[in-house]
Amino acid sequence: MRYQKTHSDDIPELTRLWKQAFGDSDEDIARFFRDLFPAATGFAARDGEKIAAMCFALPQQLSCGDTVLSAAYLYAVATDEGYRGQGLCRALLAFAEKELKKRGADAVLLVPADEGLAAMYERLGYHGPARIRKPSEAKEALGTAESVRPVEYAGLRETLLWDVPHVRYGKQLLDYSMEKAREMGAGALAITGNIDFYGKSGFVPAKIKGIRYADDPEADYFLIKELTPGFLDGISGTYKDPVGYFVCEKDPEGFERFEATFPKKEKRKLTGQLF
Repeated sequence: MRYQKTHSDDIPELTRLWKQAFGDSDEDIARFFRDLFPAATGFAARDGEKIAAMCFALPQQLSCGDTVLSAAYLYAVATDEGYRGQGLCRALLAFAEKELKKRGADAVLLVPADEGLAAMYERLGYHGPARIRKPSEAKEALGTAESVRPVEYAGLRETLLWDVPHVRYGKQLLDYSMEKAREMGAGALAITGNIDFYGKSGFVPAKIKGIRYADDPEADYFLIKELTPGFLDGISGTYKDPVGYFVCEKDPEGFERFEATFPKKEKRKLTGQLF
């Protein structure tokens, strides 16, 4: 078995394994290889010409206060069904971590799809809700990432999480989102966050364009960018969070019934987790 980085010639074989492992549509798989694969680092376990296991590392940043670490988000980790139970995933991740360390990654992270995978990755050294792992001899890991409810999210991501270890959106993902919004016919795009970061991509406080956030009309963190020049000329108004954000508060009993349809999970507080 050979462990190597992938290249564009591998896309047909990678697509085959992706389809087998995840069952995604041809369109979604093609979109990944068209839009994200060029910036990703792919790793594969090869048995001759066949790819037996794969994973992709997408560049990210882990931020905590003034400290920003270079990180890699491991995505689409998969082993061919004919090669499972042979330790290929463990060996492939070890190879990927070694290569990413050479590229300056301070940490790697992933999000397991279920509790079984979460337990497996924990045995491999990934810890916390976001399963963060620090390659040996890298800088000290920041800790764990923590999610917030949508109603708390509005305007607070970079502010509320300033001293909490969290993944910061990269410019590539932001540019991709803006391009998709243009394709959908959007003339402007609103976001909540830190102007020091999003301002580099052309966002400005929405209030100076006459758009206010309903829960905090003077918010400096509610930002907007015109995708079509002049789109907001002569327009003013108020943005209000969708009612779906508050379903757990509006209908707690219905929300509890919905939650009960999922496997029971235990809330644990792990080392480095703040709440």
